Amino acid sequence: MVGTEFRILGIAACCWAIWKARNDACFNRRIIKNPLDIIYHCGALIRFWAGLYSDEDKAQIAKGVDLLIKAATEFLDMKKAKVSSSTGDQDVKDQQGA
Repeated sequence: MVGTEFRILGIAACCWAIWKARNDACFNRRIIKNPLDIIYHCGALIRFWAGLYSDEDKAQIAKGVDLLIKAATEFLDMKKAKVSSSTGDQDVKDQQGA
């Protein structure tokens, strides 16, 4: 399988996951609280559509999905840690000033 086909599969899955999240927000009033929900949905779609490919390609697609989810999770964890440390510093300053 050519790398371009993987990219198209990934782009289609991401667009579909974003569209579904948008529809849930608009029509069902269900707001996504964590951006990982979209990434997980995207990964689920990619894994489902991987059934259309050969076993060798399925394994490669599964590895790609695992890497996508791992990278997104680590990125959001780092961002949360950075935000919580900056708000923690502010709390300490507020306590010292009071």
